[in-house]
Amino acid sequence: MIPNCITELSELNYLNLRGSEKILALPESIGDIKGLMHLDLSGCTGISELPISFAELKQLVHLDLSHCRVSISEAFGGFTKLQYLNLSVEHSDRRLPDVIGNLIKLRSAVCLALSAPFPI
Repeated sequence: MIPNCITELSELNYLNLRGSEKILALPESIGDIKGLMHLDLSGCTGISELPISFAELKQLVHLDLSHCRVSISEAFGGFTKLQYLNLSVEHSDRRLPDVIGNLIKLRSAVCLALSAPFPI
């Protein structure tokens, strides 16, 4: 579990939780880290959904959700500063919402499904 007090780190702009399989959830107030620009949740297989406040991370430039079981919501359309997005998974039937088209700054996107079709 990530302590809720992490959201009080107002100057935090880089958070790397890569491979933290035992983390089951992000703090509900994760969206309070308004300056967060880089978030790596790759391999955080225990996280199955993102808190509602996740949509408030409007400064995100880099988001890695590879090898996660997180569903992609309509809220992702609000990440208009996002330049890098990794959604690669080993097995998935998740679909990309149409709002992915709102990511006008996106320069690199990885949306692979290894061993299973990835509907887009």
